Amino acid sequence: MTGPTCPRWPPTTTPTTATCWATTPWPPPCPRVPEGPHRYVVVMTVGYRTDAVALRQLLGRRYAYLGVMGSAAKVAELRRALLAAGFSADEVAHLRGPIGVPINSRTPEEIAVSVAAELIAVRNASPAT
Repeated sequence: MTGPTCPRWPPTTTPTTATCWATTPWPPPCPRVPEGPHRYVVVMTVGYRTDAVALRQLLGRRYAYLGVMGSAAKVAELRRALLAAGFSADEVAHLRGPIGVPINSRTPEEIAVSVAAELIAVRNASPAT
């Protein structure tokens, strides 16, 4: 969502400021995603290949959180592909996935709550807050 009430990448005024959920056209504008200790990035595209494109642009940058939506098998394959593409084991280790807290989510709404809970847990555990 973008527009007058939700600019694409608004400035963060406090560590707890929620910025914006944005959908973007392809290819992903990942180089423009601002870095920082209060930035939380979730990659969720139409599939494995497009997730990999976005992750190759984001890995190695500094975020409080970088996660990818998907099954354990998909995330394991993404990790293997990123290592094969030359990313270090340390860079790949910072990628979180599958994302969300384990609440046996069954619906999109439950998955959203699970992911939001993980983001809150990371934020609350962070010394940067």
